[in-house]
Amino acid sequence: MPGLGSKLILAAVLLASLLVRLYRIDTPIAGWRQADTAAIARNFHQNGYMFFYPQIDWGGDTPGYVETECPLYPFAVSILYALLGDSEVWGRLLTALFALVSIYTTYLLVRQWVDESTGLWSAIFFAVLPRNTYYGRAFMPEAALLMCALLGIYFFSTWLRGEKPRHFYLSALFVAFAGLIKLPILYIGLPLLFLAWLKYQRRLLRIPALWLFALLVLLPVAAWYYHAHQTFQRFGLTFGIWQYGSDKWGNWDLVLTGAYWYKVLIRNIAENHLAWIGFPLFLWGLFLKRRTTQEMVLDVWLLAGLVYLIIVGQGNYVHEYYQLPLMIPVAAFMGKVYARYMKRGLVEDKRSLALALSFLALTAVSLARYVSGLEREAQEVASERELVRQVREETDEQTLFVFLFDGDPTLQYHCQRKGWQLGAVEVTRRELLDRIERGARYVLGSYRAMEGDSGRQELESRLPVPFQLRFDDGTHFLLRLEVE
Repeated sequence: MPGLGSKLILAAVLLASLLVRLYRIDTPIAGWRQADTAAIARNFHQNGYMFFYPQIDWGGDTPGYVETECPLYPFAVSILYALLGDSEVWGRLLTALFALVSIYTTYLLVRQWVDESTGLWSAIFFAVLPRNTYYGRAFMPEAALLMCALLGIYFFSTWLRGEKPRHFYLSALFVAFAGLIKLPILYIGLPLLFLAWLKYQRRLLRIPALWLFALLVLLPVAAWYYHAHQTFQRFGLTFGIWQYGSDKWGNWDLVLTGAYWYKVLIRNIAENHLAWIGFPLFLWGLFLKRRTTQEMVLDVWLLAGLVYLIIVGQGNYVHEYYQLPLMIPVAAFMGKVYARYMKRGLVEDKRSLALALSFLALTAVSLARYVSGLEREAQEVASERELVRQVREETDEQTLFVFLFDGDPTLQYHCQRKGWQLGAVEVTRRELLDRIERGARYVLGSYRAMEGDSGRQELESRLPVPFQLRFDDGTHFLLRLEVE
């Protein structure tokens, strides 16, 4: 059982983590991933809570049913909308709650595998890492993913110790939830398999409960993704979850380049996730001597993460949040260093003093990046406020738009209008005519996406109908199409 001191420290960490995540909790949605997730939640709330048919805003004149991961998070947010009112704050608060559960579960899990002190330090580092902090309050399913993965592994490890049925079924439930939220997270099957092997050794494949566990996890996951693909076959809209070799995964040529590993390991993990300061601490912990065989589950977890980086190449190359699950074992390796070498006599022990200063520096950098990032997002959304106001006043919810932002639906989400997202530079006269015939009455674009004013002039030359310029602030433009 944890001592009183550990309980108080952990409670303080959780309270501080919550307070940090409450900062600017009402910041408007920014970023394509948050905008798409928030749009799905809003469409659930407005269109009847059809769980099996998540809807996006860029489906044009279609219902917008899209092939995507299981929408557990946006659906839960939509329920909060029904109970508490339509505000993105509830989605961010739900994310923050998931993040707190993840911090606490990290403590429980590492304490179970290593010791009390390592578990506590691991939870602390998991709480303060820069991108964990940001995505621990973002309107995205990543915090739910981490929570489900952690709870799934924790209950599995606990079940192996006592074989209580409730732990078995809770583990299967949360691992299945994790796979439903994001399929590649099933690489955590490797540390689960290692834990099972530690107990059952050569009898591993002859344990009926393990086969049942696999069925309980894989059947609902397979059923959802089969259904999602049927949705794509019928409606033609997708987030690209099955585009092998051309989207998120199976990009072997990319993975075999030095640029890929530099971007993922150095720019994303060392710089963004660990703020440089945490990277040598992680490497130090990685090379510490293992004291027990069970402790090696962290190595297996990290190795499984390496396999994940290889398979899901494009996703990890483009999106830094794809590496968030790796921060669980990374935080544990950092925790090992502090648990073994951090002493109370900081003045007398120079190594402890250096570790304390490193931790303070990491925390300060994390907070500074977090605050500056939120301030930047707020400024970006504020700069679009006048355009959003005009769109809402001039058009009704049935008016269809052509949006030229190269795939970023953030402004579309704030305008609360449906339409088509087209590649701004590649858009052709034929494509524009097709959208106009299908009901498009406005074109809303970004000068950045159009490569400046010359790009907008090129767009205007391709428009097959007369138009009227309704808004131009040097950053965005709004054209009303004069269609009879």
